[in-house]
Amino acid sequence: MSFFSPRTLASVSLAFCLVAAGHVPAHALVQETGTDDSISATESSGDEALTVTALRLAAPLGAASLTQITRADIERIQAVTALDSLRGVPGVTVSGNGGPGQTSAVFLRGAAGSNQTLVLIDGAPVNDPSAFGGFNFAFLDASAVERIEILRGAGGAIWGSEAIGGVISIVTRREEGLRAAVEAGSFGTAQGELSGGFSAGPLRVWGSGGIRRSGGFSAFNGGSERDGARIGNFLGRLQWEAGAGLVLDLGARSTQGFTEFDAFEADSDQISRTSQNLFDAALRWRSEGGAFRLSTQGLYARTRREFPGGFFEQFSGERVLGRFEAEARPAEEFTLLLGADIEGLTTRAAPEFGGFSGGVRKSRALFALYRGVFFDRLTLEGAIRHENEQSFGARVTGEGGGRLSLWAGAALRGNWAEGFRAPSVDEITGGGFARPNPALAPEQSAGWEIGLAQTIGTGWHFDAVWFRRDVRDQIVFDFDPVTFDAVYANLARNRAEGVEVAGTSQWRGLRAGLSYSFTRAFDRDSGQQNFRIPRHQGVIDLDFTGFQRLSFGGRLFLNGSERDFAREIGGFVRLDLHAAFQFSERVELTLRVENASDSDYEDVAGFGTPGLSGFLGLKVRVF
Repeated sequence: MSFFSPRTLASVSLAFCLVAAGHVPAHALVQETGTDDSISATESSGDEALTVTALRLAAPLGAASLTQITRADIERIQAVTALDSLRGVPGVTVSGNGGPGQTSAVFLRGAAGSNQTLVLIDGAPVNDPSAFGGFNFAFLDASAVERIEILRGAGGAIWGSEAIGGVISIVTRREEGLRAAVEAGSFGTAQGELSGGFSAGPLRVWGSGGIRRSGGFSAFNGGSERDGARIGNFLGRLQWEAGAGLVLDLGARSTQGFTEFDAFEADSDQISRTSQNLFDAALRWRSEGGAFRLSTQGLYARTRREFPGGFFEQFSGERVLGRFEAEARPAEEFTLLLGADIEGLTTRAAPEFGGFSGGVRKSRALFALYRGVFFDRLTLEGAIRHENEQSFGARVTGEGGGRLSLWAGAALRGNWAEGFRAPSVDEITGGGFARPNPALAPEQSAGWEIGLAQTIGTGWHFDAVWFRRDVRDQIVFDFDPVTFDAVYANLARNRAEGVEVAGTSQWRGLRAGLSYSFTRAFDRDSGQQNFRIPRHQGVIDLDFTGFQRLSFGGRLFLNGSERDFAREIGGFVRLDLHAAFQFSERVELTLRVENASDSDYEDVAGFGTPGLSGFLGLKVRVF
């Protein structure tokens, strides 16, 4: 079978969306929620209703470990970036190379690399092909986010490569009206944001834009000069209900960043410029009554990173994706989804860096997902995916599990899943840092989990899970200090196992939350713990809303010691505080204090973190 061009398929998908929508009468309008209305089912979990997008199916929650961060949660803790929102989620470890705008990464369940987590924004993959497949969360403003879903555990059968450790799905805001917000504070920080949306008949439009600027602090821990950042974000979406069950969805996202940074544990005057642009279009049809759904989607994303005056100057990466899905729900209890993905990744270096000028990786896949509910108590689900990588051949991944309702508000669940990650272009070619290794093989994983959840009324929820995941052919950077030979190779066998516990309770105006993760993630050959993964991690979250206009709260982070490339990092305790005063329904004053305990700690060995700092903000809803 010939290898189809991802660029061609994406172009055809985009054209089909535009042409087909133009030939449908504008009547019989349908309502569609979210970016992909294939995921519209909800299930009560604690005091929130979950709308699942990371699971790809319109069905109640099943065997997967999934945490949702809602818009209310984001505003309650006054998160500035998506990374702030992810801190404290069970099984999630975050790390940042210094202050605002510095490279920040997320590791799920002890994953040996941030490139083992697939990141989606409105259903579109945004992992950077020019940066070893990871995603920099420092540039993603929380103001544009409606909710974040964290699917912990391998998602290879559902999403393919890059989901070996899990999936983080981000859904952007879709509110009508006009909102504005400003904030200023420590480190010469100032930011402003404007967002809103409107509808006119079958047309709905949403958009947001924001600018964040900070003088920062030294990225090198112990340095004297400041490393600042300037970040601009724009996001726009247009949805047209064309009638007869058809909906056209268009989206664009652009991020521009300028960051001063330090390297090699010393003050320096290095800078980076980052440009990220993404365009996607989808056409979706749902039958009357919702028993059948078809969708086609095209995506183009490009990231460009420049390092003026550095020993390497420019890297860029492109992702082109075409996707088709067909879903059938012949009965309320059964759902079947069939789909196909075709994708191309391109990496370039200009000028040539260390003999590396770039490369291309292509893949195509067919997948099927099934979910059925039996006796109103038992949910069984499964998925299978056949993926063909141009450089690595074909492979099949599977997933299966179930969820059993035991008694009122209690459920027992179990899941087994496979995952894989194809080597990035940088790893295959060496990326200018190492010699090429054309024999590099994909990473492969298999794991299981068993969980128990209990909900009592609307005020108390508890969840606990025990998991294990084994990874074969782990890709590592193998460096010989004698010969100075370096190569990316399949050397490690890796295992991650542990326990995750989370609970929330609400009594009148007091809300309390607690999460704790024990993660033993290690190289099975050497026995050493994975880099930047603490064994013990937790957060205590308290909020009080008993007053009519005033609300306040705090989050206490507890982080155990962890191993890093340079040395071991000691454990730490950090306290963040926040408060808000509602002048009226449209005007709110906010105050947050980061690191109120003024703890001296590190996320990454050798890189700085903020001391005691404060920020004052104002939010206005114009209409």
